[in-house]
Amino acid sequence: SPIDEGFRTRIQKIYCGWREAIASAVERGIKNGQIRKDVSPDAVSAFMVAAFAGVVGLTKNAQCCHFMEHAGQGMMMFLDSIEA
Repeated sequence: SPIDEGFRTRIQKIYCGWREAIASAVERGIKNGQIRKDVSPDAVSAFMVAAFAGVVGLTKNAQCCHFMEHAGQGMMMFLDSIEA
């Protein structure tokens, strides 16, 4: 990213879109009573996007899909923890 500003900008748009979509889904879940009212949509979306990006990088480094499976389970556990 620091080498190619155009690349950084394009990636930033993707991450921003992901965060907006997740935050919107969390807001709907709160309104529908599926997610606790004390949950911050912005915090959840920032965490989920950062976690996913980290999982992809670590899985590439490990060259093993088992890490991604375990991390996915952890992400699902987190989502379960914010249920109403």
